[in-house]
Amino acid sequence: MLEVKLSKSLLIIGFIFSVVAAIPTYGLSLLAFFAIKYRVDQAAVIKIRDAAFSSKKADADGFPLPYASFSAIRTFFRMYGTTERGYKQFKEPSIFYAGYVKVLNSGEFLVVIFRTESGLIVSTFNPHLDFGNDALSLLQKKNFFDEVIGGLQRAPQNSLPVR
Repeated sequence: MLEVKLSKSLLIIGFIFSVVAAIPTYGLSLLAFFAIKYRVDQAAVIKIRDAAFSSKKADADGFPLPYASFSAIRTFFRMYGTTERGYKQFKEPSIFYAGYVKVLNSGEFLVVIFRTESGLIVSTFNPHLDFGNDALSLLQKKNFFDEVIGGLQRAPQNSLPVR
């Protein structure tokens, strides 16, 4: 929890410092801030990818990760997502993101990323079928997605991996 608050605080302080120093540095401080933020987000994308792959291999309930920005989550789904939209964001019963991905030469699977007070929890759900690109496969893919998300939304709050 302290680590999450500290990383958010450092991000805000760094941004404020770079804005204040923008005029004397001719905007270079802002460029440096966004370059550093980009590198931090890329490292978070790799951590999310590895957690998703590990969760799929271990059939675990989910892997906790430290704080990652929304842009890191969005980039993860953009890089590894297999659907046109990439992911869908849900707000009930808590904030989570879900989408189909293909990671590290594995088959396609559903990744759900829960946002918690202490960071993220990455969970995976393996469909029992290999989906193709025909209409029937796309319907089965959507039905599996709706079934998993519906189960998560109907689940009692204390049974989700969210604190």
